[in-house]
Amino acid sequence: MARSLTTSGKLTRSSATRSRSSSSPAAGSSSTGARAARVRSTKTTIRGVKLDSAGEAKRYVELLAMESAGEIRNLRVHTPTKLMCGDRPILIRSERYKVGRHAVYTDDFRYEERGPDGWALVVEDFKGWDMPEARFRRAVFEAMTGIPVRLTR
Repeated sequence: MARSLTTSGKLTRSSATRSRSSSSPAAGSSSTGARAARVRSTKTTIRGVKLDSAGEAKRYVELLAMESAGEIRNLRVHTPTKLMCGDRPILIRSERYKVGRHAVYTDDFRYEERGPDGWALVVEDFKGWDMPEARFRRAVFEAMTGIPVRLTR
């Protein structure tokens, strides 16, 4: 079920919903080849930005207000970073990708925050449910860049 932000700033559910009938594929499998979500969440769109959950959308609205107030700047959403080990890419091999595909960490929000020493880069991840794979990718990102990831709920 998708949600949208109204002009008054409230989240509303859209009528474009997927039916949940007993004939639908089980979680983790799909007849179309698309991956099913591991955690049920309500996809939300705000100002044309697609967000993965209502909680993430709420945080995005908070960050937009902070950006308007001048507390943060250069707000970016879902910025991908290819994970590397030194100068070599970390590859994920599978039946479909025999040679491997780049492992990627995608943060939820990236922005600069005003501090006592000037502007500092903040990488933020909104987690309603933290999966082991996400913890691992976050750890690799932090080791690779030296930038700690701020978790919000």
